[in-house]
Amino acid sequence: MKAVILPEFGPPDVLELQEVPLPEPGRGEVRVRVGAAFVAFGRDVGTRSGRHPVFRRLVTLPHILGGEHAGVVDAVGDGAEAALLGRRVAVSAPVVCGACEPCRSGRPWDCSQVIAVGIQRPGAYAEYTVVPAANVHEIPDELSFSDAAAYAASGPLAWEQLDVAGAGNGDWVFVPGASGSVGLFLVALAKRRGADVVAATRGGRAVEQLTALGADAVVDAGDDDLGRVLRDLSPSGMQVVVDNVMDQGLWDRYWPAVARRGRIVTAGQASGHGRPLSVDIIAFYNRRATLSGLAIGDPRAVRSFWDEMRGGLLPMDATMIAQFPLSKAADAHRHIESGSKIGHVVLTVEQ
Repeated sequence: MKAVILPEFGPPDVLELQEVPLPEPGRGEVRVRVGAAFVAFGRDVGTRSGRHPVFRRLVTLPHILGGEHAGVVDAVGDGAEAALLGRRVAVSAPVVCGACEPCRSGRPWDCSQVIAVGIQRPGAYAEYTVVPAANVHEIPDELSFSDAAAYAASGPLAWEQLDVAGAGNGDWVFVPGASGSVGLFLVALAKRRGADVVAATRGGRAVEQLTALGADAVVDAGDDDLGRVLRDLSPSGMQVVVDNVMDQGLWDRYWPAVARRGRIVTAGQASGHGRPLSVDIIAFYNRRATLSGLAIGDPRAVRSFWDEMRGGLLPMDATMIAQFPLSKAADAHRHIESGSKIGHVVLTVEQ
């Protein structure tokens, strides 16, 4: 089969399309004929460049990148359901170990040894992948593989973040980094829950897309008067903030608009992995605010998200998903590094 190989860390051009052996599913695994693979900023671009401080230590070169993806199950291993054969599925990237105490106790969401497709396991920049059967989820017939890969990458995390925040009817929800992959889903899903949603982007970009997803306002994340802008929209403040940017300057600008007992949730730091965030702890506890952190991969959130999507898809359109053929993986990485993308980037594979 054809696969995009990462032979060494470096610029996008190090990615090479090669012929590699067709993988065979082991016990409890399935093989997926890939239709589309999500291209992640941190996990894929960060690993390929060698700049990600964690992932570069976890991959074994040469390596195949690519986590969440979608396609058709074309082979099943022993112990996997034969009924999965031929099903259209989306694949989640986190893989639990099944052996640690939380896994043995029926709490795989607390797995202490979780790994990821595309990091410790070969990924989806390929015509075929082999993944645990537990990681595949049947997708609606009307969902394309490109859309399904995007949904798999960002939907479950956005869904879980809103769950943890308790976002719902009557809340004002503030989403920094709203033009990114998770940000688009946060806006659409928060609106589905009945919240009023304020999307923040650099220079107020992606207004058309975010408005189509239901955003009540799109604001400039760099506005020095951001706190006042938000208070003008909701004098009582923002009850929920889902911040996966975690930039110090941005935090300082929006903090004055966080409501009393405001709930802030994060699952990443797009502004730069590992940068410390300074918080005025006295102001924080006097406002009775909470800050919750999540790590991607809770299988309960994945199942809940796909159950929700079977009841009705989100209003995504083609401008929110940039598609590149598998052979142009380097171009996809360059597109992400340019800073011009809106939403998702996926690699497509001919079926």
